[in-house]
Amino acid sequence: MPPPPLGQAPPGAYQPPPPGYGAPGMVASAPTDQMAIWSLVVAILGLVGLCCLGVGGVIGGPIAFFMGGSALNRIRASNGALGGETLALIGRWGGLAVAILGLLILAVYIIAAVGGVLSSTTTSNP
Repeated sequence: MPPPPLGQAPPGAYQPPPPGYGAPGMVASAPTDQMAIWSLVVAILGLVGLCCLGVGGVIGGPIAFFMGGSALNRIRASNGALGGETLALIGRWGGLAVAILGLLILAVYIIAAVGGVLSSTTTSNP
């Protein structure tokens, strides 16, 4: 029997799987829905935007909430073809939390501004 060509294992020897295949027993996962990723990104940006008088949270929070909800609907309707349900849930509920925090921070600033204006316009009579 002639020797095997260069670069090939002898007959009966273990041969690794061809490139592009995973290890035996591994299952390929479904691709992550892009809107789920973006809902999480927008929620994080809204959280950072809370520093701007809460306006970043008021704007970014609802956007993330609705993007996460839309991503959840798409993922569940795909019957397993799309993944990222956890990311969509975190983006959705994170967006809701950021929106509520943004509203609270904005309300505190408004109340403080109105209180400052009212206290400076009142005059005291001796």
